[in-house]
Amino acid sequence: MTIVLALFILIMMYNMKIAKKGSFASDYLSIEKTKPIKGIFTFLLFLSHATSYMSMDGIYDKHCHFALSILGQMMVAMFLFYSGYGIMESIKRKGFSYVDGVLKKRLPKLLIKFDVAVLFYFIVQHFIFKVEFDSFVFWTSWIAYNSLGNPDWYNFVTFAFYIFIYISFYNLKRKEDSKHYISAIIFTLLTIIMVFALKYAGKKYWWYNTAIIFPLGLWYSLFKDRIDDFIMKNDKRYFSVVTIMVFACLFSGYFQGRLGFISYTAWGFAFSLFVVIATMKITFGNKILDFFGDHVFSIYVLQRLPMITLNNLGLAKSNRYLFFALTLLTTILLAVIFDKLFEMVFKRRSS
Repeated sequence: MTIVLALFILIMMYNMKIAKKGSFASDYLSIEKTKPIKGIFTFLLFLSHATSYMSMDGIYDKHCHFALSILGQMMVAMFLFYSGYGIMESIKRKGFSYVDGVLKKRLPKLLIKFDVAVLFYFIVQHFIFKVEFDSFVFWTSWIAYNSLGNPDWYNFVTFAFYIFIYISFYNLKRKEDSKHYISAIIFTLLTIIMVFALKYAGKKYWWYNTAIIFPLGLWYSLFKDRIDDFIMKNDKRYFSVVTIMVFACLFSGYFQGRLGFISYTAWGFAFSLFVVIATMKITFGNKILDFFGDHVFSIYVLQRLPMITLNNLGLAKSNRYLFFALTLLTTILLAVIFDKLFEMVFKRRSS
């Protein structure tokens, strides 16, 4: 699978731009510029999940396996960061009306889409492959606390974050000119409480070891102007910061699994900020990356349907390249149909 990864790196580099000396991409956190970054990590996440069904001990697999294992949870770090940043930017512009909409509109829509996907997993698993689920797993899977084969933890913490946004920023209902710092502190504290609650509940480490990156995005939004003024002063300042971030990534990455989830959180902070700072100079963007960036949720939540199906048919063992190609093509097709149908449904309901 190293060949697949190498081909994707070439795709990443297509149409990549580097800012000229003394200049920067001032819109590096715009929707247009973050979409291809999301697309990069959406594909890498797909590749990681697909390879989990395969034997990766071949000579042409070890480099891919090494790269994916090093990245680990960092494949979702930028989704968390960009989500936190984007929500804070919207709150700064729209105030409580946006906060209210997150709980009353955005969360229900996301939950409906997720539950429809869960229904598909239940049909495939239970009725086709005769998998039985106990009642607790079955009922809690609809809020992503457990799984019927579908992705769970990322969706669960996303649902929680939307609720935390409403709780933390409710004060805007009475005071629209708030500077948001108190609200951001409350949100961060709620996230920390959730992290320890999930750990105490016995959830695996990946449920909580990157969650704090979401509030990091909130805080970055609040201090963005100061950060930009400091880092973008000149190239010398910029490359000094980049050098510091590289060492921070190497140092925290080395200790990521040796000092518990707190050290992994430090690695997540360093990685996320390194990517963000790198995009001040480097801009990605082509139709393939944009496509994956446009369909992040549907690709993520639906990808295991073809993986489970084709794996149960034995294709992952008999021909892993065909398994990968078919799962990728099927996931893309499902994602496009899924998003188009829900776009039509939500438009009809709002009209």
